[in-house]
Amino acid sequence: MYTKKISIRNIVPLHEVRDEEKLAALTESMKEKGWQGRNIVGFDLEGEFRAITGSHRLPAADAAGIEEIEVACVEYGTMFEDYGITTDDLKDPDQIYRMLDEYDEEAAELFYEDVD
Repeated sequence: MYTKKISIRNIVPLHEVRDEEKLAALTESMKEKGWQGRNIVGFDLEGEFRAITGSHRLPAADAAGIEEIEVACVEYGTMFEDYGITTDDLKDPDQIYRMLDEYDEEAAELFYEDVD
């Protein structure tokens, strides 16, 4: 795993916002204090970044005017080919964790902390 500063606008979240109250609270916090949470975890796909955590933090940061964040980029090697999937297939947290644990244990730990 490595970290990289990435523009919020280049990050595609795993899913849409599911909790508007959580989004509002995060947005207000980020307006006051900036980004305080752990890094987003995801895949750097040649310029497009696919997040697997932070589906509420990303739009909150955007609404708060934060333009770039540090991102924990997964070292995924041949994971997608080995499993015969694309990033669009990443929906089940347990499956994501199992795959990450095999290819990038450090990223798997961050992911597990985020969804636990």
